[in-house]
Amino acid sequence: DQQRKKVSEARERGDAKEVFNILYGDRSTSLGNVTREDGYTYRGRGFVQLTGRANYEVIGQDIGVDLINSPDLAGGTTDVSARVVVAYYNRRIKGKGIDLNDPDFMQKALKATGNSAEEKELDRKVGYYNCILTLI
Repeated sequence: DQQRKKVSEARERGDAKEVFNILYGDRSTSLGNVTREDGYTYRGRGFVQLTGRANYEVIGQDIGVDLINSPDLAGGTTDVSARVVVAYYNRRIKGKGIDLNDPDFMQKALKATGNSAEEKELDRKVGYYNCILTLI
C-alpha cells in the first residue's frame, strides 16, 4: 500500500511531522481536518491523546480554551489536560453505560467512541490509562 510505504520512509528519515500529515492530514470526514498540515497540528495530545481539528474545536469550546489556535495546550499542562479528559468523557463516553470502575473501562470506552485502533494500539492506550489511575 502506497500510504504505508510513505509512512515507513518518513519514519526512517525521522520526520514525525510528515508521518502525522500522511496518516491524519486530509481525513476531514473522520477528524475534521481541513488541510494536510492539520494532521501534525492536531495530532494526539494529552491524557486522552485528543486528535483531529474537530475534537480540538469542540473540546476547546467545552473547556473555554482556544485549542484551535493553541493546540499544544491540549497536552501542555496537567490542568488543561485534565479538563480535556473530563470534557471528552462527558461528550463522548458518558451515558454509554460504561462504569468508570470497570477493569475494562478503557477498552470499552475506546470502542464506544468509534476508535478502530488495532489491539496493539488499544493495549498501549489501556497502559496509559492504568498508569494515570496509579497517579490519581
